[in-house]
Amino acid sequence: MKRKIYAVHDGDLESFLNDLNVLDKINREQIMCQKCGCVIILENIGFFFTSDGEIKICCDNLNCFYEFKRSQMMLGGDKTQ
Repeated sequence: MKRKIYAVHDGDLESFLNDLNVLDKINREQIMCQKCGCVIILENIGFFFTSDGEIKICCDNLNCFYEFKRSQMMLGGDKTQ
């Protein structure tokens, strides 16, 4: 079932990441922000989005969020999840 998720409580974050099969990669510092390239850790996760059927993660830097929103507006859609 496909559904939009608007927020994840801190207490549910690790379970959510595990369900997405990315928790181990985050713990091993193997995931980078899709916008700025910084290492994603549990403390700096900003938001998730999908691209070509894959889950992408960005950090909590507002510049990354604004860049993502600008790119979505240029593409004519908003796929923030």
